Parts: sequence; structure tokens; C-alpha cells
Amino acid sequence: MDKIILLDLDGTVADWDAAMIRDLQRCLPIDYYPKIEIWMKEERRNRPEWVENLMSVIRNQVGWWFNLEPLDLGMHLFELIKSSRWDWEINVLTKGPATKPNAWMEKVQWCTKYLGTVPVTVCANKSLVYGRVLVDDYPPYMEQWLKYRPNGLGIMPAHFHNRGFKHPNVIRVNSEKDLPLVKRALDIAWVREDGEVLDLDSIW
Repeated sequence: MDKIILLDLDGTVADWDAAMIRDLQRCLPIDYYPKIEIWMKEERRNRPEWVENLMSVIRNQVGWWFNLEPLDLGMHLFELIKSSRWDWEINVLTKGPATKPNAWMEKVQWCTKYLGTVPVTVCANKSLVYGRVLVDDYPPYMEQWLKYRPNGLGIMPAHFHNRGFKHPNVIRVNSEKDLPLVKRALDIAWVREDGEVLDLDSIW
């Protein structure tokens, strides 16, 4: 079986947060700017309903997903994987919003623009997709995926919303300084035999 790395899109290689903060600021008076920062750090269920509705309208604009800026750290991770001595098969794995059909198309267009010919899977449930490695910033998706792949490797770009997240199979990447650590973890993930327990102790 091919050795596949699954690469998340929003919050990993595409800057969803910056675009949302920018557009909320365009819609609201300056007095709301401090609240916007708080809303972005909160779980969806804790935000006021009208804020969620406004964010939904923003995300539904034609071109919104396609025009997300690339994230430097995520792109460095992508380039590290591409330049690996191992022949990893990279696949983008991104969740498609059920009520935003234009997002599905624009996510693929974004990947073509910034990632080239990398295959793209837009899905509703990431845990159903096979891979040996998952690069993803969102803890619930990472936990769901690892539940079915207990020997898989998780690589998590650091954000406020995943601060404090810990898992023995997951490396949280704060900056480019952590890339050598990621490289060593990828070496271990590649040589691991099918069914063999992933052991990252040697990289620390």
C-alpha cells in the first residue's frame, strides 16, 4: 500500500483565520474589534448566534475560499514533505462545509494554485480516509483520525485553538525551528512496519 501523507487545508496551509478576522472587521464598528479576537478563539457553540450567522454569510461569498492566503509554516511543512528522501504520496484532505457548495470547488482551485498537482479529497468525515500521516491543526479531527489509526503520525501546526493539546503520536509544530523534529518523525513513520507501534521517543 502507498505511504500517504494527508494534508489539511484551512488553518494548516491556508490562512482561514486571518481572512475571517479581516472580513468581520469590515462588517463591524471598530468597538467590536477586541470582541472579534475573543470570538475567533472560542468554540462555535460559545459564540453569539448572530456572529455565527455573519461568519456564515462571509464564508458563502463567491471567491472567499479561493482567495485565502497561504500560511508560511504550513507551506514550509509541505515543502519539507515534498523534498523528503522518502517517496511520500501527498494528498490534501479537507472538510467540505455542507451548506457552502462553492467552498468545495474553490478549495480544489486553491490547491491547484498553491500546491500544484497534489490530489485533493473534500469530505465530510476525515477519519474515514486512509493515510500514514495526518497534518492538521484541529484537535477533534486529529483525535477522530487517530482513533482508527492508532499507529499513525499526527503533525499539528500550532494555533491558539490547539494550545495544550497532547497525544503521544502527535508533534505540535510552533515554528520553522521544529522542522528538523518533523523530519525525524517522518523518517520513523516511513520505516515503521504495518501494525508496528509508532515510537517517537527517539526524536526528542
